[in-house]
Amino acid sequence: MILKNNEKIKHYTAKGIWGERCLHDYFEQHVKDRPKATALIDGPDRARFCEGEARRFDYQELDRAIDRLAHFFASLGLGREDVLVSQLPNPHQGRDNHGAY
Repeated sequence: MILKNNEKIKHYTAKGIWGERCLHDYFEQHVKDRPKATALIDGPDRARFCEGEARRFDYQELDRAIDRLAHFFASLGLGREDVLVSQLPNPHQGRDNHGAY
């Protein structure tokens, strides 16, 4: 079954698979509830992809990094409906990119 975006939303919402909240809503709530809880840890194979030590990020740090990147994208003229393709060597940079759109 191939559905367009609006049809997908209606279909999955009607079946109870999707709720009213989006992923970023859950993330923002988690930032408020547990800002210092660990959100992301670089994998043990980090050295294969980039320099430096493996890092841990709490939800507050992750939220700030996402905001910085979102502002940078906006300064380039990118908006909510624009598509951005990126390839990053550093695993933790990928999480910022995903959150910023």
